[in-house]
Amino acid sequence: MGYTHYWNSEPFTEDSWNELVDIVRPILAKHDDILDDVIVDNEMIRFDGQCETFVLRRRGSDYEFCKTRHREYDPVVVACIIVAANVANHHRLKFNWSTDGNWPEELQAGVDLAADAGINPVGPS
Repeated sequence: MGYTHYWNSEPFTEDSWNELVDIVRPILAKHDDILDDVIVDNEMIRFDGQCETFVLRRRGSDYEFCKTRHREYDPVVVACIIVAANVANHHRLKFNWSTDGNWPEELQAGVDLAADAGINPVGPS
């Protein structure tokens, strides 16, 4: 069994998506040495790590997940989820997430990445 993060959300508005992308791009850029096939556009945020591909879709989703198995890119995945949850909350959009990890101890590196980007961490819902 793997270590996985899960989320679902309603669609992001244009303003909320642009805000999310503006915050996430620098996080991804700082970790480009451990990420492959990074795509950040008007439809998705996507990157490959050492396990499963992370994909956050602007149109929302009923069920998404990314198994990271605690690999090196796990904090980036966690930070992206925390940023998405924070931006969605700010714009009064539904975004729920959960994790196989213990909050916040096992996710501290991702929490720190989000905090470094100026985000107040939103824990699992």
